[in-house]
Amino acid sequence: MSEKSRLINKLITNKTTRQAYIWSKVTTSVASQIRALRRRRGHMTQQALAQDVEMKQSRISAMERPGTRFNIETLVRLASTFKVGLVVKFVSFSEMLKWENGYSQDAFNVPIIDVDTEFQKGEAYRQSDEALSIKIEVPESTGKILRTTVPADYLRLEPPKIVPLVVANDPIRNVPRRSPRGYETAIPMSIQ
Repeated sequence: MSEKSRLINKLITNKTTRQAYIWSKVTTSVASQIRALRRRRGHMTQQALAQDVEMKQSRISAMERPGTRFNIETLVRLASTFKVGLVVKFVSFSEMLKWENGYSQDAFNVPIIDVDTEFQKGEAYRQSDEALSIKIEVPESTGKILRTTVPADYLRLEPPKIVPLVVANDPIRNVPRRSPRGYETAIPMSIQ
């Protein structure tokens, strides 16, 4: 069994190994990004960054070394000082390795908010609105309609809206109506 296969097997079966592996990847990556962001800002010194972030220079130095412990609040303070965003997300091991293998401290250059034209034009908001809509799978037996999207407005927790439904290509609007026995029924109506 190769060294790589042994490592993969150990990561799959051992929680402690996974924790150590993830920790080493995260601290190495974050330390390198902090150093790259600092150096991209006109070769800013650790002392200058420490003043901007209101920390000691020794703390900045430690955060630029892999293995240093830091919390989310500290990362947010750094991101704010660097005028960049911060994403912390759970990913698959393969995605984590792809990102790490594609990362280069020399090529790492995040645009600051002042020159982030996509953000300033509102493109990021438009894209996030699109991401808020969900896709609903409709059974193929309905014929023409296979997939549809529900706007983000429908996801809010409000009283339910009456929306047009299509069942077997017959438009139906849920309109309460009393039958002779007093039960509510839905009556077919044309969709306008």
